Amino acid sequence: MSKRPSHDDIREKTLCAARAVVDESGHPALNARRLAAAAGCSVGTLYNVFGDLDGVVYALNLQTAKDLRAALQVALDGAGKGPYARLAALADAYFDFAQAAPRRWEALFRFRAKGPVDGSVGQEGNALFALLRESVGGAVPDDALLALWAAVHGVVELATQQHLIFYASGSERRYLRLILDAAMKGFAADNPSP
Repeated sequence: MSKRPSHDDIREKTLCAARAVVDESGHPALNARRLAAAAGCSVGTLYNVFGDLDGVVYALNLQTAKDLRAALQVALDGAGKGPYARLAALADAYFDFAQAAPRRWEALFRFRAKGPVDGSVGQEGNALFALLRESVGGAVPDDALLALWAAVHGVVELATQQHLIFYASGSERRYLRLILDAAMKGFAADNPSP
């Protein structure tokens, strides 16, 4: 008699299969029947573990957000001491992550669950923002940091979708540096030295 897979086993196998599908074809290509087969369970059991197919995508997005935070933390740990070097390291890591996993990146920012969610992905977003705040030592107001990161995210998103005007591969980091240069000048103007 074979042992029935545990919910943890089903969860792990489903997320592994979902990651492969999303990496190849994007989150709209996910199919409950194929994921259940990959996890060795029925569709009903899959839904018992995840709630529905949205639950699978949400769980994958949580995993992606955690992976992104880990990549940014590594970049921050290896960065220089100054705010510019730390912000540049974070921007580069953000870009590199999106380039390495463009379809998971897309799912993270474009997927919208139809029903309620537990807020875990949002908590990861808060942890990501805490890394950004740490990079400048709290010397920049949160709204200014958010505006800066929105600009960085815009370049990364457009580059990932290859929609940058005058797009040429390799220009992305130059655009990121231009944004950081302008932001640092603005931060300095807002907080002149005594």
